[in-house]
Amino acid sequence: MTNLDPAEIGAAVERALAEDFRGTDLTGEAVLAEGQRCVAEVIAREPGVLCGLAVAHEVFRQVDSSIECADLLQDGARLEQGSVAMRVRGAARGVLAGERTAVNFLQHLSGIASLTAQFVQVASPFGVEILDTRKTLPGLRQLEKFAVRTGGAHNHRMGLFAAILIKDNHVDLAGGLGSALARAVARHPAQEIEVEVRSGAELAEALEYGCCWTTSPRKR
Repeated sequence: MTNLDPAEIGAAVERALAEDFRGTDLTGEAVLAEGQRCVAEVIAREPGVLCGLAVAHEVFRQVDSSIECADLLQDGARLEQGSVAMRVRGAARGVLAGERTAVNFLQHLSGIASLTAQFVQVASPFGVEILDTRKTLPGLRQLEKFAVRTGGAHNHRMGLFAAILIKDNHVDLAGGLGSALARAVARHPAQEIEVEVRSGAELAEALEYGCCWTTSPRKR
């Protein structure tokens, strides 16, 4: 499982904290003593697959770098109800200021990993691999695709820049699959081309060019 780029984690966390924290937690500052300390645990409420620990660490680091985070499990671990994934120790103001953002990331990424693992479990006995798509939340693609890998599936293309995938819209606007393929091959003769096909005729046409192919016209 490929690790996340620390720069991607840092940028995502910075955006999230800009929405919620902005350096000030009015409630915590009003209610908690300045020197008060606490210990908090991240506990699973239901079974699943854990994902996003490094992101949670970065949340607390950006809120208060003196906060200590200890992982009791690792990304990819199978969670049971009551599993303790992580322990956080430090200034109470900082811990409470960061806990919601940290938990939001953990819940979201673990949810993706957990659902992915269910599909992988169903498909694997048949030798079928599960791939993801570009249908990710803006700004969270790298994190969400990491969660897919954590769940045991595979990333398709990371973006439009990564591969040629001729879809139904391209075919229609190019005047047919043959025309779209001819243009793609002429422009990028060494590039692997993938095609979504809608009929046996389109499949035969794609195979003439040696394309990889999919049978679903749903958008990637």
